Amino acid sequence: MNIAFRVDANKKIGGGHFQRCLNFAKIIKNKNRDIYFISRNLNKNLKRRLHNQRIELINFKSKKEYEIFDILKKNKIDNLVIDHYGIKKSLEKKIKNKVKKLIVFDDKLIKHFGHLIINNNFLHKNKIQKFKNINSESKVFAGAEFFFNNFYTSKNFYLKKNNRLEIRNLFIFFGLSDPENSTLKVLKVICNLNKIKIHVVVGNFNSDIEEIKSLCRKKTHLKYYENISNKKVMKIMLKCDLAIGSGGVNLIERVIMCLPSIVISNIKNQRSNLDYLSSKKIIIKTNIKNLNKFFFNSLIDKKNLFFRKKFLYLFNNTFQMSKFLLLKNKKFINKINRLI
Repeated sequence: MNIAFRVDANKKIGGGHFQRCLNFAKIIKNKNRDIYFISRNLNKNLKRRLHNQRIELINFKSKKEYEIFDILKKNKIDNLVIDHYGIKKSLEKKIKNKVKKLIVFDDKLIKHFGHLIINNNFLHKNKIQKFKNINSESKVFAGAEFFFNNFYTSKNFYLKKNNRLEIRNLFIFFGLSDPENSTLKVLKVICNLNKIKIHVVVGNFNSDIEEIKSLCRKKTHLKYYENISNKKVMKIMLKCDLAIGSGGVNLIERVIMCLPSIVISNIKNQRSNLDYLSSKKIIIKTNIKNLNKFFFNSLIDKKNLFFRKKFLYLFNNTFQMSKFLLLKNKKFINKINRLI
């Protein structure tokens, strides 16, 4: 049985869709299936990731999405996964009739025509129900527990952090593209906080790479990482106590790994996600203007009991959500393998 993923990654749309599909592919690739990625103009780093997983890349050269039918026929694709905002619903409907299973990723809570529809963002119950109602003809998985997770956190990790209650390592990552240039803006605010180690991860499409790299070279407490694998990102996150980042796929990963987060994002389709987590006191949702040296100095000051309690509260809430997601996620992974 052949499975293909129609997904792209570039500066405009970032790399979250690609990583989400790659996580999915890793989970199902050992089930005697041939797996393909149908993508336009992937860069060398992303191509290498596919090669390392022994996933075949089909370069989609055409600008006309309907020409995907030729690829499906030529490669005898049984199941297709779509994670792409550029594919019209009318085309989804036609594709559904040509494959055994059409699986569609959604981030906008809209109508689709897949056999299976997955929205793995943090959502309020009323939004989940509304989403299911408008997609009543499909099997719908809605909620962060349906994230394709192929890494795990542990209770020992929680206990280690809980006993320490200090911020020694800070993680910064705003995705592969960082469209709002947040990495550099945040670094300029906190680069002189030399009491903590700051781990700065920069993606393929970040337009400020050279300036960020130059800044990190001047400060011994700034550790710079560029174009690293998701596995390496996970290892960095494991040793960190707090994160500053965006609201995409990596945010879900941070919650699962019990890493408290300060989140900065003005991206429209992430608002619902962030509003939910902020209402549950799982993240601190803010903007660049509210981040200043006083805020961070207070956060790392051991004598500042107000900030220490705030951090502990944030951490405990993140841990409770992490436990819930991991429990539900294992059941989902087993179910999705049976369905396809």
